[in-house]
Amino acid sequence: MLDTLPSVLSLQDDASWSLAAHAFITQITESPSDGTIWISFADDCLRSLDRNGRLGPLIRLAGEPSHRHGPNVTHLSDGSISVHRFTFSGHLPVLKIYRFDPGQFDDIAGPVSIEPLAPDTPMHHHEKAFAAFARRQTRKRFTMSDWTPESCAAALQKQTKLLRNGFNDMVIASTGRLNFTYRVGKSTMDEASFFAGLVERNVPVVPELRALLNAYLEAMGDGGEDVQPWEDPDEGIGALGSALHALAVLDSDALDIVRVYLEKRDGEHEGYCWGTVLPAYFNRQGWHDAETVRFGIYAVLNRFWGGAHPYDLDGLREAMEKLMTPADVAETVRREADAFGRKPEWNYDAAAYRAAFCTILDPAINFEAAVLDELRD
Repeated sequence: MLDTLPSVLSLQDDASWSLAAHAFITQITESPSDGTIWISFADDCLRSLDRNGRLGPLIRLAGEPSHRHGPNVTHLSDGSISVHRFTFSGHLPVLKIYRFDPGQFDDIAGPVSIEPLAPDTPMHHHEKAFAAFARRQTRKRFTMSDWTPESCAAALQKQTKLLRNGFNDMVIASTGRLNFTYRVGKSTMDEASFFAGLVERNVPVVPELRALLNAYLEAMGDGGEDVQPWEDPDEGIGALGSALHALAVLDSDALDIVRVYLEKRDGEHEGYCWGTVLPAYFNRQGWHDAETVRFGIYAVLNRFWGGAHPYDLDGLREAMEKLMTPADVAETVRREADAFGRKPEWNYDAAAYRAAFCTILDPAINFEAAVLDELRD
């Protein structure tokens, strides 16, 4: 039955369906008793689709909005449906459970609203899920008394230890997000605010930031699309992107870790490295030696590997001329292009990567013309 689910386009054509009105689909399940498809939406609504293609009424789950997760449907042996979702009361997670007989809505056309079960209703089946959710939230929260180096370093060390054991059970399946919360004194904040605070105060925690990012990158394995989690998928920020940005500003030797992050990112969809991290590094640290130039050449090809048009990093071409010879530049381009050409993601060979890099060069500039000549050999 799942194979016969109408396409999103045909569902949108039905005014009564309107995906735009019900937000994103978070779950699709099939009833084992009659094959009816039940679809859960991120805005806490459900809808059914029977074997004949008939849509059931829109079912709204009463109560506060879900916290990141949409509703989760379970088909019970007696044919009834149980739904659980998590909301927040203050900073504490709250489990809401709904149970209903889908047959009661057979003759109802309009939207219906159902209330959660009373707090004292037995819910043994869901207590483990709630406990696991609460543990995950607690594990991902780090507390500091203040912004002192000792307090911040201890929190980052605790986070590093957590990530060394892997992070898959902390990633929200419906969104791919891996988020952390930090409490400094009486202020609670997200990753962006916390790591920006480290930069603003110039807190000397570079060793801890390096250890944190290394632990994350090692836990990610080969990385790539569908493996790399997100800090903010809507903004193209991979998990711990804010931590990487902080390291880029605070550590002149950060490029070794930035390179591994680029290598393991979702190249097609992650854009924070190019849009924010790399400009922040070079604005703060500058192009100070040939190694930074070699990294810049790699970064240009990494962008092309990710599916974007090659783009000149601000200052790269000037730094090439100042710090390297045309032969050195061409050798680096060839070496990096050969490595990218062996990657399986796209059907680009090494020659395609060399040609892509050449598009950022200007033959009217003598040095760059000499690089082009070297690459033609």
